[in-house]
Amino acid sequence: MNEIRQSILSTLAFYDLFDFPLTNAEIYDNLWRFQCEPVECEKAMEELKKENRISFEEGFYFLSGREKLVKVRQKRYLNTFKKWQIVKKIGWVWQMMPFAKMIGVVNTLAYSNAKQGGDIDLLIITKKNRIFTTRIFMTFWLLLLNRWRYRQWTVANKFCLSFFVTDNYVNMKKLLINDDDIYLVYWTKWLKSIYCTDMKVAERYWRQNQWIKDFVPNTTFMNTVGEIRRPNVFGALSEWFLDGWLGDIVEGLLEKSMLAKIKRNTPRDKKDGVMANKRILKFHPEGKRMEYAGKWGEKVAKF
Repeated sequence: MNEIRQSILSTLAFYDLFDFPLTNAEIYDNLWRFQCEPVECEKAMEELKKENRISFEEGFYFLSGREKLVKVRQKRYLNTFKKWQIVKKIGWVWQMMPFAKMIGVVNTLAYSNAKQGGDIDLLIITKKNRIFTTRIFMTFWLLLLNRWRYRQWTVANKFCLSFFVTDNYVNMKKLLINDDDIYLVYWTKWLKSIYCTDMKVAERYWRQNQWIKDFVPNTTFMNTVGEIRRPNVFGALSEWFLDGWLGDIVEGLLEKSMLAKIKRNTPRDKKDGVMANKRILKFHPEGKRMEYAGKWGEKVAKF
């Protein structure tokens, strides 16, 4: 019972970093490093509540003294709804993108904790050897529609194109820094697919990332792809035109120019920062995963 209680407190402590209280079902699904039955988790939560270690209000659990989080979550749910409307409204754009195998929403929007002035983070999975081509097309169309986040003062409701991987590099465990890299575990779990042209790639993402169950063993981690969509005429023609030797030349030129620019600013790849090569483009110059792990560890130590 002590292990379950510690896991519940650890889970709530992580989400407390982001002002996000949890329902009882969410606690069970996100329970950190402890496998149990739902009834056992419920019993432990009741004990913690009686001891005033955690509190419960309007259907949400949170660390004691953090009652204000309920209102914060309710407000951010409305922000989340508005941002998902933007995602749906612009859905036709993804069909213009050649070689995009799957696009998923990640970070705060993926788990319904979006801030009003926040952006919309994406993970884009591309065809092998076409990652730079896909990125240039996505950047062009979102810039044309004024939906690309490229300046610090134009963030709200813009799409952040800071994470691309190829279809043979979908196992996020390769980016795990250490066993305290809790943010990457939940980040991988949160992903919500919004566009997919290849179900095999989607299945590969969820199959190869089952490792997260070593950290959250109760979770229901399964494919969220609702339907397979096809590129429209423009997207299909672009793929046809750039799929052969001409596409190899274009990809090579884009790779050379983009990597030269990136490596001038960030000469060394970092798992918790910028990574840029033929299989991954990750632009997080101020990686915060270890910072989050440290703050989370401080909270847990108090228990």
